[in-house]
Order: sequence, then structure tokens, then C-alpha cells
Amino acid sequence: MPAYFNAGTPLEYRTFDYNAYFDELQKTFGVLSFYKKWKDFWINTFEFHDQKIKDFIKEHPGSNPAREYMDKKNFDNQVYEIYVFEYVTPGGSFHLHFDIEKMKYVTYKKQRSVSVQEIPLHELFVDPTTLYIKDKHMQDERLPFAVEMYGLQNGDDPCHYLCVDGNKRIQSRINEDPNIQKIESYVFDINHWDFMFFFSLDEYFMAFTRELQILHYCIRTNRPEREAWESTQSFLQAQYHE
Repeated sequence: MPAYFNAGTPLEYRTFDYNAYFDELQKTFGVLSFYKKWKDFWINTFEFHDQKIKDFIKEHPGSNPAREYMDKKNFDNQVYEIYVFEYVTPGGSFHLHFDIEKMKYVTYKKQRSVSVQEIPLHELFVDPTTLYIKDKHMQDERLPFAVEMYGLQNGDDPCHYLCVDGNKRIQSRINEDPNIQKIESYVFDINHWDFMFFFSLDEYFMAFTRELQILHYCIRTNRPEREAWESTQSFLQAQYHE
């Protein structure tokens, strides 16, 4: 989101140029007759939820969403674990903030079904800056958490998953066995977005990137334009409110 915080810093607003982002997207998606309607829907949606971030910061100056949750729930741990991923776009950096503690709670308490899958390593983005302690992380047998992503690249290669918890464990396994091809992980997808983030803007951005992938596929494979339009949130929400 156009804001940033981590476990130890307060939430701060960072400007994101939505118009610049869509100016770049127009080069690919401007061929669609509904492009302007689609663009207006998303800019209005983003700006609405963007304003909610600004209002939160104004009402709670110097606050940290994770720390507030810890205080409210009498959280036992000293650190509330989150994972921040920087999604770089022509409009600036969009920081996705994953609520790892809530993801752990929901998964381990089996409040929701989270599948375990073997993910090809080349499809999984693992933080290349991760440092690990061999003896410590080789003994940690917990499965990593991987999130299904859209439009994510690792250099020139597309990545379908992002490791949000367990980067050190994966790095230790890679160093132990350089020929490893797959990693067993919990996989979070569209069915889990409602509890993965701290703010609604992150969830909408995920929906947007998913939609970009669908529209790009429709253009690339010459699918009927109506099929592309009916896959959009703009169309679906209009149908819902009728």
C-alpha cells in the first residue's frame, strides 16, 4: 500500500501515483474498449481506501497496527511478526503487509482450510537477502507459508508464489541440497485474503493484480472482449448492486 510500517516502526504514508501507473498500463490494456471505465473504477477504489489509510494515520499518529493489535489482545510474544513485500510499479512502490501472526493462528488452529502443496522452487520467490543460521534453521521443520501472487517476477522469470514466512528455512534447505526442486508449503490464495492483511487497500491491490493477469491472458489469446469485461470487479460489483 502507499504506506509503510514494520514490526518496530510507526505507520507512515508514502505517496503513490495511481495515474502514472495507469498511464503505463494503458500501453497494454488501452486496446480494450472498456479501458477508461475500468481505469476509473480502480482509481476511485484505490483512492477511497487510500484515504482510509490517511484518516487512520491522522486519528492515530505515531501508531503501529501490529503493536496496537498486540496491546488489544494481550499478545504474549515480544514481537508481532509481519512480512512486508515491496511491489514496484511505474506509480511507485506498493508495500504489501502480510499479517503473519494471524495467518499462523488461522492455520494452526484450523479455523480455515489452508492446503499443503509441493511448489516448484523456480515458481517461488524467496527473499535473496535472507540470512540464516544453519544449525537453527535446519532443525526447524515447520512448513513455510507461500502466497499465490500475480505479475510477480524474479529477474526475467515469473514467480507464482511469494514466501512470506520460512525464507530462512528454505534457504537452509537449498544450501543443504542445491539440487532440491520442490518445497512443501502451506499455500494461501484468494480464499484467504480477508485475514492476510492489516488494511483493505492491500486486499484490493491483490484483486487488481489478479485482474491484470486475467485481462492480459484474454488479450494475448484473443478471447472475446465481453469475456474480459465480465471478469472485472467493475462489472461484478455493478451486477451485485443491481
